[in-house]
Amino acid sequence: MSGHHPPAPQSIMEVESVLMLVERIGLPAVISGIMCWYIFRTQPGRKEEIIRWEEKDTRGDERLIEVIKEQNKQNAVTADAVNSLSSIQRCCKDE
Repeated sequence: MSGHHPPAPQSIMEVESVLMLVERIGLPAVISGIMCWYIFRTQPGRKEEIIRWEEKDTRGDERLIEVIKEQNKQNAVTADAVNSLSSIQRCCKDE
């Protein structure tokens, strides 16, 4: 190389190192270690995704609560109207 290029990045582990680990501690332990490393590496993105979904759920819940409150108001108005009509009918029947 001419010295103008940075050195090539090395992989996390060379194939020989992986094979040596498999021989020494066994395949299940190596696979478990790899899975732990994978979970550790993906956690930050997963946490951000969970926060976004929680915020979206909160906004959806707030809208749903507002709809329910409005529906309850409409039900109260309807109940008052029915009660008024019922009392008018009772008054008319009595006469």
